[in-house]
Amino acid sequence: IRMGPIELKGVAPGAWRELEAREVRALRQAVGLEGRRRGSRKAS
Repeated sequence: IRMGPIELKGVAPGAWRELEAREVRALRQAVGLEGRRRGSRKAS
């Protein structure tokens, strides 16, 4: 299964695992949140 920059190999259907820190960084970068801390928001 691939979701954005993350590819899950060896995870059975219906199973899950925690994301590694590098995977979280890759997802955040893919959606333009690189460098922002969790919970912080851009001013409108």
